[in-house]
Amino acid sequence: MRIRMPILCLSFYVALAAGAVHAAPASHRRAVLVGINDYTASELRVGRRLPVPPGRDWPNLGGAVNDVMAMKEMLGLLYDFEERDIVVLTNQSATREAILEALENQLAKPAAKRDVPLFYFAGHGSQVRNSLSDEDDKLDESLVP
Repeated sequence: MRIRMPILCLSFYVALAAGAVHAAPASHRRAVLVGINDYTASELRVGRRLPVPPGRDWPNLGGAVNDVMAMKEMLGLLYDFEERDIVVLTNQSATREAILEALENQLAKPAAKRDVPLFYFAGHGSQVRNSLSDEDDKLDESLVP
């Protein structure tokens, strides 16, 4: 079963967080923004022309990249983020490895007290059963790069 997380809800949540970011003085603001419209790579067949694994047929989206570009502009104009401190990964460049590297090198390693790190994702989400979960629904949520 595949659940599509509404981009609007995530956008609204991050916009609220950005408002809180603006209220608190910070020494440095950094962001990693990820937007994926093009999910055709989820259909790539590896090796011997095997069928697409179940759950790897994500439909393309139409507004995720636009959302990321709007967020980038908003962070600069309204919240004093410097352009050089915003990493944008879109579509096929937003691989698992690229996202993890950006989170590590842009947000985690340089982090200092009073810094503002921001991660924003616009794209598909998913859920998977986890019998050990402490949540009532026994489902874990994830991002789908």
